[in-house]
Amino acid sequence: MSNSEQKSFYTFGKIQKHIISRRIWLAGLMTLYFILYYPVAVAMQITRSNQSGMMRSLSTEMLRNDRLSLISAWMGMRSSFLFVIVFLGILAGIQEFSYLFSSDKIDFYESQPLSRKARFGNLYLNGILLFSIPLIVNWGLAVLISIATNSLNAITLEELLYQLFRILLVFLASYSIGILSVMLTGNLIVAVLMSIFLEVFGWLGWYLTVALGSTFYITWAFVNSQAPRGFLLSTLYNTIYPSVYSSMGVMYARYPLMAYELKNMVSSTLPGDFCNIACAVLIGVCDLMLFSRRKMEAAGESVLFRPLRAVIKIIVSVYGGIITALLVLGIFGINNRVGIAAENQLSIYVYVFAGALFMCFLAAGVMQSIYDFNIRRFFGSVWSMLLSGALCLLILGFYHFDLSGYDRWVPSPEKTAYASLVVYDGFPWFNIPYEADSDIASDSPYDTGISPYSTSRGSMINSNDYAENNMRITDLKSLTAIASAGMENMTAAKQSGKTAVVTDAGTNEMAASGWNAKVIYKLKNGKTAARNIRIPYSVDPELMDKVTGQEEYIRSIFPVFLDDSLRNKINKEIQARQIDMSDPEQRTIILNRPGSFRGVTTASEPKLYFYNDADSVTAVCWFYTELSDALREDLLKMSFSDYTQEDALGNLNIEFDDYNGYYLNYEMPVYAGYEKTIKVLEENGIRLASVQEIPFESIVVRRWSETYEEKTYKDANEIRSILDACMQTNSGLWKTDSNWEKSLDVIGQPGEAYYETRSRYEFGDGCSLTLKTDLVPDFVKADFPKE
Repeated sequence: MSNSEQKSFYTFGKIQKHIISRRIWLAGLMTLYFILYYPVAVAMQITRSNQSGMMRSLSTEMLRNDRLSLISAWMGMRSSFLFVIVFLGILAGIQEFSYLFSSDKIDFYESQPLSRKARFGNLYLNGILLFSIPLIVNWGLAVLISIATNSLNAITLEELLYQLFRILLVFLASYSIGILSVMLTGNLIVAVLMSIFLEVFGWLGWYLTVALGSTFYITWAFVNSQAPRGFLLSTLYNTIYPSVYSSMGVMYARYPLMAYELKNMVSSTLPGDFCNIACAVLIGVCDLMLFSRRKMEAAGESVLFRPLRAVIKIIVSVYGGIITALLVLGIFGINNRVGIAAENQLSIYVYVFAGALFMCFLAAGVMQSIYDFNIRRFFGSVWSMLLSGALCLLILGFYHFDLSGYDRWVPSPEKTAYASLVVYDGFPWFNIPYEADSDIASDSPYDTGISPYSTSRGSMINSNDYAENNMRITDLKSLTAIASAGMENMTAAKQSGKTAVVTDAGTNEMAASGWNAKVIYKLKNGKTAARNIRIPYSVDPELMDKVTGQEEYIRSIFPVFLDDSLRNKINKEIQARQIDMSDPEQRTIILNRPGSFRGVTTASEPKLYFYNDADSVTAVCWFYTELSDALREDLLKMSFSDYTQEDALGNLNIEFDDYNGYYLNYEMPVYAGYEKTIKVLEENGIRLASVQEIPFESIVVRRWSETYEEKTYKDANEIRSILDACMQTNSGLWKTDSNWEKSLDVIGQPGEAYYETRSRYEFGDGCSLTLKTDLVPDFVKADFPKE
């Protein structure tokens, strides 16, 4: 190093030492935080883990996995404390340049033989050093402690290194925002408020857009891909929201991340991380430019640039007005699914718009008082009050009158790549592991004793999510026709003052009739659009058959097409247990019939539960692969018309739990048209009695209203008439809400002979039956006249 370089380095060190001496409290605060968060907390967690492991008698390997999980969750990408880094970054940025708020300090700094550019660079770098040195030192100590106690492996170290990189990014971006707030203001309190504004105004704006859409648009729908991946200014959003939103399955699970999970977590945070890089660079450049042009005599003012004053005031006022309008609508219980009777609309919207205007004027006046440091200047800018109110009313009117055409929009088939139709009413539900994770779930050492209730390492998928992400309907002409009918159905209901969807039994008669559904369009331009619809019961069956008869649709809504991991596990169990599949007593074990040697399943046994209103069978079904093959063939032959013309014979529930992290459960109705399925079930001794086959001694009909009514029927002819009017089950595909008589409860009470072949606990003292509305016998109607 040359003499000039030594002198330059000495001068730099001397300047930094001088600056730090004036910010010793900030350096102490950061150092203390990182000492407590890293070496102290990590040492305490490792000690507690060892003590807990000894109490639970964990093996050496399991104890190490426990420590790995603690280190991963505390120092890795699932850490919950990044918001503290945002706070420290803003605090450091404001503190470094807080001398600009004092005329005396400005005179002192300006008297020094340094250019403004050099002064900015020294102060900017000082804040980074105050943060990064204690961070890296204490982070390194925590890593050394982890290595010394055998609490670190290669994947976890990669995770910790990337998280360290993210922490530095978060600080730099927040630090730049803190400095920007100083450059735009001349007062400490206003600078803090400016920092909060810069962090939240974009994020809050997006949330208000979502809130307005979900409040005013009758077909409003939201899918995960529509969430923004980052906001340039909001380091709080860029840091926290993307990782939590995209990785909830592993966010709070207690195990170290595996390689593929770490890759997924990094992918989910990359958009926010890139936004933080852009924020740090672009806003840092902006900070330097503003510092060079900032008038030194501006100390003590609020917001230094007058055009910015007006912009901020209008944004805050409009936000306040919109929030107030949404709160008033919430008080009245009005949202996008609830119509307003014509006689109430005027009075309600008077409150809504009056509240919004009042808050706009109030916010604008308060902001003006802050700008001028004088409460008497509340009405100092009447034009901005009026402009804020006008903009707020314009936005509310835009949504209220649907000027964008949101509730009428259906994409043209030419601009759509494919679409999904998710129906919520009466459709099979499932909760299964991702196929990609099935082997990991069974083979990973982290699932043996560490987190016994985790399911496939937290990677589960339900029926609705799967259909949204994987269905590929290509008959777009038929689907858009169905969607248009569903949207018109909902709009008509709301305009008539009704609810657009069924919320409970008490609102059924006021609601639009139809099936609740969501249509998700994948457009050719890469965007995703979604709409909630209510498919009318009067929909054209031919259209429905064209959509629901497609193989792409069927494979996406029935779980038996996603059960490869279950089939593999059952086949492995059959081999391990040496089960003779040619022996009927080994391949099928009926659990709830007299003579059963046991009544429950054990670990890694496939449980079948087949039931309807009158009967149930519980069994261990080692023949599941044959059953699944039969179901797949039968399902591909069925469509909308088939299901509307048949009642389900019963519901089939399949469950498999190895008590070691793998769990699968699904349920679906079975119809007479499932010929191969019924054949496989009957060949294995599983058959359900129908309602008409049960030897009922009496039937009780009840009605709950203002007064309780009940009548018992014992006459054989009356019993037969009631049974002939009963549905097999009130669940099934494409059933209408008018299929069954909701006002009457029917309880069939069989004789003792019935329970000689069935377990009494399945139904207690009787079977709950369901009457078809259009088949209720006349004598029952006479006994229970309409109220």
